[in-house]
Amino acid sequence: MRSAPQRRALLALFCLFALLSCRSNGLAGDQNLWDGGSFEFLVQGNDSVSRQVLRELAAPELSDFRERGCPRSAADDAAYALETYYRAQGFASARVSYEILRPDEALPRLTLKVNEGPRCQISEISFQGATVFAHKDLALLMGGPTTAILGLGKVYFVRAEADSARSALETLYLERGFADIQVSEPSFEFNADKTRVALHFAVDEGSEYLLGEVRFEGLSGAELMAAQKSCQELLGRPYFARLGFEARSRLASLYTNRGYADAEITLEEVREEQGARVILKLNLQRGPRVRITAIEVLGNERTRATFIRQRIEMQPGDYYNRSLERQAFGELYSSGLFERVDISLAGTGTRRVLRVSVVEAATLKFSVEAGFGAFERARVLFGISEGNIAGTGRSLTLEGKLAQRAESLRLFLSDPWTLGRRHELGLASFYDQRQEPAFESVELGGNISISRRESRHLRTILGFEYRLSDAQSVEVDLSTPEIDAGQKSYIAALYLTSKYDSRDSVFLPTRGTWARLHFEVAPRQLGSELQFSRLEGRIAAYHPLGEHAVLAWTLQGGLIVPMQSSSEIPLQERYFNGGQNSVRSFGMSELGPQDTGGHPIGGEAYSVASLELRQKLPGNFTGALFVDAGHVAAEAGSALEFRNMGFAYGPGLRWLLPIGPLRIDWGINPDPKGNEADWVLQFSVGVAF
Repeated sequence: MRSAPQRRALLALFCLFALLSCRSNGLAGDQNLWDGGSFEFLVQGNDSVSRQVLRELAAPELSDFRERGCPRSAADDAAYALETYYRAQGFASARVSYEILRPDEALPRLTLKVNEGPRCQISEISFQGATVFAHKDLALLMGGPTTAILGLGKVYFVRAEADSARSALETLYLERGFADIQVSEPSFEFNADKTRVALHFAVDEGSEYLLGEVRFEGLSGAELMAAQKSCQELLGRPYFARLGFEARSRLASLYTNRGYADAEITLEEVREEQGARVILKLNLQRGPRVRITAIEVLGNERTRATFIRQRIEMQPGDYYNRSLERQAFGELYSSGLFERVDISLAGTGTRRVLRVSVVEAATLKFSVEAGFGAFERARVLFGISEGNIAGTGRSLTLEGKLAQRAESLRLFLSDPWTLGRRHELGLASFYDQRQEPAFESVELGGNISISRRESRHLRTILGFEYRLSDAQSVEVDLSTPEIDAGQKSYIAALYLTSKYDSRDSVFLPTRGTWARLHFEVAPRQLGSELQFSRLEGRIAAYHPLGEHAVLAWTLQGGLIVPMQSSSEIPLQERYFNGGQNSVRSFGMSELGPQDTGGHPIGGEAYSVASLELRQKLPGNFTGALFVDAGHVAAEAGSALEFRNMGFAYGPGLRWLLPIGPLRIDWGINPDPKGNEADWVLQFSVGVAF
């Protein structure tokens, strides 16, 4: 017998996905009238696809249909658009015809008649003659819709996908050196009712060609040895066209990076069938060796020319270097100051001008964004930034938030140039006020930081922060042993933070990893009234499951330990748990230790683990199923005991809006204790992680 919360959870899941998966055949108002009432539009025979979806597919072909005299060509195009859609969904034999009626007095009527036919699944895929790759791996090349969500189940048959699979199969072999690969057009074997089909590909692999030798025409001595060394690691690899381009590029870089700006290389491939190897012949035409006489900057109206020149490591008198040119292009373009950057050599001969032409981008930006959170409620975010102060490439940003239960203001100066290309100097001042369930948290301070870009995805930040930390309007019983009665503290801390981000999207990631590790220490020697050390970590990963589903998970936790003359951590510096971005069956900060009056008092350690399955739904909607677990430890010493864990599971819905996804999560508590709620409905803008 299921418990009441379990029954509510099942009901919630059923209602949510039934609502989103239903196919409505009606429209607001008169469902037969086209926009503006210019003609009647009917669809017949559409059992599997909603009338609204088909109407949207036909819309581009039927604009001004009546005004153009109801042409048959437009109806043909509309019918073809629907037929194409059906076949892309696995209805291999779908047909769409039409009928146009033009009565004398009534509105013209266009009727699209759909004969869906059966939806056809692929029962078997065979690759006769394929020996190099496992057949189960080759079968994955066949895309298309599937019989179950998350890309699971059987694949529906789509002819266009079969043709794409054939092309992908040829490319796979070519990249392994099989230059003579031949893959036949697939043959199809349908069952009697055309609900199943077997696909058969005939593969003639041919021989695998390897790169056996690279010959450099016209080179000798040290130059020949350098050229041979640059391409040595390419020998023995399966040969395909891109490998030849790689060899040519490597030879070219030896010369274009030493001043030979006009160096040209021709490539000839010689295939030896007997040994199944390829010989590359590279012929070099050096051209003159070019020195830079001057660096000319054009198009900069606000940006200082010295700023642009400092991004270029070549100086007048240096030999031209193409790698340094590309590096300068990357730095200038990635600065965000320019819409377009062109770097070229002006003139001929051995002495030329390096010309940098830019088109400047707008650097003064404003932003206003409305949002809503289950705890903060209505909020407005605003910001103004200037990304090119006095033409130096430095930026100044003012950001703020006004909410019913919070407000903040932050001024930040960023200087990515003074400390070199991989470092960024930051200066910030901030004010944060937030109404927690049992007190009001106030922070006022500033920091200075140095950020270093370790790699494309990894950044490390070292900083010093000085801030006032205060708790006001406290409703908590301060006689509780774990709570420090002296709430107001001036904190001086050093911190080190590492961030890793390989996500494909900040707002709706479908793959990649995001991680953050933060260490902070506030000793007496820095002038900190409250002495402590803090360690926090978080990681989130995203794994695509098929074309429309993502499995996401996150682990996070934190630990703060008093030290030196401090024996307790004040309320506003403690950790709390529960809410829209942690354990979603609890209200904001409601998970964890409480005082005698039932007010949350937080703890010195916390943890959260979440698993979320996200499935794309029709329109701009995404459904989710999630599981959360977390806890709060009153003292750091008991952080790993994981007592009094809180859990949540349930469904969620996201509606993608221009300001970000509007999120609704129904967090169900599987085992409520004491005064814990059976469930909590969480509203917010943005994803949980």
